[in-house]
Amino acid sequence: MNVLLTGSAGFIGSHIAEALEAAGHHVRGLDLHPGAHDDGARDGARDGGHDGGRADVRDAAAVARLLAAAAVCHQAAKVGLGATSPTCPTTRR
Repeated sequence: MNVLLTGSAGFIGSHIAEALEAAGHHVRGLDLHPGAHDDGARDGARDGGHDGGRADVRDAAAVARLLAAAAVCHQAAKVGLGATSPTCPTTRR
């Protein structure tokens, strides 16, 4: 199955990509920061059956180019935000 994976170069996304590929799926990855969590082994754009590219998930044209997929696994996120905001229910006093 073709799978569009946003956040494919992140810690969770890169592991999901590996698991999907090991199960025989074709992963089309999309990430703003390719190679962020892989020590250079995965460039976020191509690695075996993994293709896609570097782009912002908010870029409609970039996402549209990759949407010929049977499934979408959305893992893109802003990293390092933490849960320290005064508006966050877990930290509000």
